[in-house]
Amino acid sequence: MLGNFKKDDSIEETKDRVGGASNGPTESGMCLAVIETAYVGESTGGATCINITAKGENGENIRLTEYISSGKKKGQKNYYERDGKKHYLPGFKKMDDLSLLLTGEHIAEMEPEEKVISLWDYDEKKEMPTAVQMMMDWCGQEVYLGLQRVISDINVKDAKGDYQPTGFTRLSNELSTSCHPETKLTVNEMIAEVEESVFFDKWVEKNTGNDYDKSAAKNGHIPKGSTAPTANAAETKPKKSIFGKKG
Repeated sequence: MLGNFKKDDSIEETKDRVGGASNGPTESGMCLAVIETAYVGESTGGATCINITAKGENGENIRLTEYISSGKKKGQKNYYERDGKKHYLPGFKKMDDLSLLLTGEHIAEMEPEEKVISLWDYDEKKEMPTAVQMMMDWCGQEVYLGLQRVISDINVKDAKGDYQPTGFTRLSNELSTSCHPETKLTVNEMIAEVEESVFFDKWVEKNTGNDYDKSAAKNGHIPKGSTAPTANAAETKPKKSIFGKKG
């Protein structure tokens, strides 16, 4: 199932990146966690993804979805091309690194097993027993997850069928990086055979506690049900006074 995602020497390797702000329900930061479930999924457009649930050392419930391929229209590839060079999709690189940290093997070498778990069924409006392809070798393994808490738009279709931001946003977690649970080394650092991690502390310093606002308005998190505008938030949301005055 994952054999077509083998590493290719013609594709540019991705360097460690400290990254920008942050993401999801769990506050941004480096979290020592145990992988509980990790299973293969697919979008409506045919893009392959890995869905992960994990438990942090302080009880954090972590949910992540990373896409390791493009959709059918783009060939379901694990890379993209720019300026005549191939580059791995960010999601593929993150999941392949995670696989190496957890098992010592690339993601293409994994052999998922069919398991039945409870997943939300949007038609039934409740959790239902669902067969998934589970990455059993990942489950129960400990790893540092560099989580970012992301603010993104809640979009709805307009009259033309195009999705537009409503002015409301949601919070979610995205994986920025992962590190060895004992040495704190990234895969790139391990390949470079460095003795002590440098990236871990740099990432923690830059990202801990910071939200990464991907919304159109970039006015922070506006939960559904608040008094946010329902049109284009970037155009209609009142601007905050730089002097902090009310009214």
